[in-house]
Amino acid sequence: MSKLWIIGDSFAGSGKIGEEAWTQQICSKFKGDEYYVSSKGGRDFQTILDIFLRNLKDIKKNDIVILVVPSLGRTRLPLANPQMDVEHSNKIDYESKKNILEYFLSAA
Repeated sequence: MSKLWIIGDSFAGSGKIGEEAWTQQICSKFKGDEYYVSSKGGRDFQTILDIFLRNLKDIKKNDIVILVVPSLGRTRLPLANPQMDVEHSNKIDYESKKNILEYFLSAA
């Protein structure tokens, strides 16, 4: 079966409280085995590309990949404490998330 990958900035996020975002709607209708959504407000292009490349080894021929690319004017700064980069997934548990860290903060 296939897996859905969505990686991007806040436009790939879960939306406002009480509203279902487009990513959640797609994930709920997705007929494949797994979905993976990694999003964060203000995320820069380089960080999105880094996350995509880090996962490239796991992306298969039949998978669907959606990259939400922001303005190229965003820059990034290193974080003092890394954060998990996965917003939600139906197969990644907390222990696995600890190994998926983001080391940069975007600055507009």
